[in-house]
Amino acid sequence: MKKLLFTIIALAFIAVSCENTATKSNDENKTEIVVVDEIITVSMADYDSLVETLAGKKISISGTVDHVCKHGGQKLFIVDENSDARIKITPNEEIAAFNTDLVGETVKITGIIEEMRVDEDYLKEWEEEVKSGAEEKEGKGHGNGDGNHESGEEEDHSEEHEDLDIEAELEQIARMRQRVEDSEKGYLSFYSILAVEYEVYKID
Repeated sequence: MKKLLFTIIALAFIAVSCENTATKSNDENKTEIVVVDEIITVSMADYDSLVETLAGKKISISGTVDHVCKHGGQKLFIVDENSDARIKITPNEEIAAFNTDLVGETVKITGIIEEMRVDEDYLKEWEEEVKSGAEEKEGKGHGNGDGNHESGEEEDHSEEHEDLDIEAELEQIARMRQRVEDSEKGYLSFYSILAVEYEVYKID
């Protein structure tokens, strides 16, 4: 009886330990994932290779702010000198908006990775909005703000593309449509982080 009780206690201890802290090493690329209190710490250098498997999970990541949306602070982008990644961050309801004073600051973001899928239906809707806007002489971007960090070919479709003429935006849609057709999945995935909190690193 005592032996059985000891075994149960030992298993319970192992389960709790795994829930709070876990590491995973890959001998090939030396990537390590650390999980503390269900928050996964990810480096900018590893983000691109891990993001697909981390969709929907809470992560912690640090980088330098190189842009904050001037129209309401509804997004910012972080970069790192040791990585080609440029990651879009959006605020949750509690944060509400980012201050433009953050540009140039190094920040630690805690948030949930969100996936946005662009398929033919999405492109048709976007195309219809562009054409409708042209008819009303109010042509604007689709406003999805996907900020593709993977290839850098497609920029943000809201703020950065407000000055695009209709023809240029339709050409962009055509490029993305070709990429969708060439993809094995039949859609493109764009990832961003919904920030639940952030802090600025202060250097004394």
